[in-house]
Amino acid sequence: MFPTPSFSMYGVYTNLADSEPVPFPLSDGFALSPEKLIASAKASKVSLIILCNPNNPTGTIMPQADIEYIAANAECPVVVDEAYYEFYGQSSQNLLAKYPNLIITRTFSKAYGLAAARVGYLMTNRTLAGIINKVLLPYQINALSLAVASAVFSRREEVMPAIREIIAERSRLTSLLAGVGDISVFPSEANFLLIKTVKSLELAKQLDKKGIGVRDFSKNPGLDNCIRITVGTREENDEVAEAISSFFRRG
Repeated sequence: MFPTPSFSMYGVYTNLADSEPVPFPLSDGFALSPEKLIASAKASKVSLIILCNPNNPTGTIMPQADIEYIAANAECPVVVDEAYYEFYGQSSQNLLAKYPNLIITRTFSKAYGLAAARVGYLMTNRTLAGIINKVLLPYQINALSLAVASAVFSRREEVMPAIREIIAERSRLTSLLAGVGDISVFPSEANFLLIKTVKSLELAKQLDKKGIGVRDFSKNPGLDNCIRITVGTREENDEVAEAISSFFRRG
C-alpha cells in the first residue's frame, strides 16, 4: 500500500515483485489520514506500507506523529522513503529503535546529484536487514557507484551550502509565482514545486519551447492541471518565473 499521488514507480516495482499494488488516495490538499490508511491496510491485509516523505511529486510532508501512528498500528513493515530528506531536514530515524517494523530509505540521486550512479541506502534493525539481504542480487550495486557514494558521503558537509541555497531559492520561487495568472503553488519541502493551473498543458509546451524542462503531471490521477518545476539556481529560477509571467501576460 502506498499513497497516491506519489512516486509512480511504487506500483511498477510492486508488479515486478509479483505483488498487488494497493493505492491509498490522498485528500484534495494531498494530506493523508493515518487512521484511514491503517484501517484500509488491515482490511486489504497488505504486506508492506510505503510512505514518501516529503512526497514526490507534491512536495508535501507527513507529520512525524502520523508516521509514528502508522508504524505503531501497522501489521506489516512500514517503509519511509526519505529521498528528499536533505531538503526537509526532518527524519523518522529516531523511531527506528522504537518500532521493529520500520524501514527508512534514502538516495544519493537528489541532494548529492548522483542519479546516474543508482545508489542509495537503507536503515532498519538487524532482523529486517537480514531478511532483505536474503533476496538481494549478489551484485546489486557496482563497485564504482559504491566508491563514488562513499567519497561524497564522507565530504557531505561540502554539499550543505548548495542544499541551503536550494531551500532558500525554493521559498523565493514560491513567492515569485504567487499571484501569477491563476497559478496555485503547493507548499513544498523538496527540491521542486508543484503548481496547478487550468492552462498547464499550454504552459508546459511554452516552457519547453524556451528550453525549460518541467514535468507535466496534468493527466495523472489526482494531479489534474499540475506541473512540477525543479528549483534551480537563482538565475534559472528568475528565467522560469519570467517565462511563466510572460505566458500569462499574453493571455
